[in-house]
Amino acid sequence: MSFTTRIQCREEVALVCAAGLMDTASEEALADCAAVLSFAAVRSAIFDLHEVRGVDAHGLLLLLDLHRRLEDQGQRVVVTGWQEQPQQFIAALARAPLAGAPIAFLYQTPGFRSLLSLRARELVWEPLKPMLGAES
Repeated sequence: MSFTTRIQCREEVALVCAAGLMDTASEEALADCAAVLSFAAVRSAIFDLHEVRGVDAHGLLLLLDLHRRLEDQGQRVVVTGWQEQPQQFIAALARAPLAGAPIAFLYQTPGFRSLLSLRARELVWEPLKPMLGAES
């Protein structure tokens, strides 16, 4: 299933409904979403992930980058609807027992997003080290 986004704007709020697998292939859809939200006259963006069945490190990094860029432009960003696999992936990435912890709440915390970004970059970087001749 390919990754798609639908954007609905009402007054100063944008609702972004995402569906599919959020991975490297979702980059174009998220870039298009960023472009629309950058030029829309909205103060808040709500990302509904109810139909996102899976997330990998690349997809999470794309979402984190989009979140950061929108906040840098002064928009408030809320991400909701985390499904089981993305929640489990984030818990594993955070290397912390998050059973029962509300991922949506933790994700809204800038420090937690920074931790996720760091750990996701480690996942992406590690397999590339031998090919690039980098030391561990």
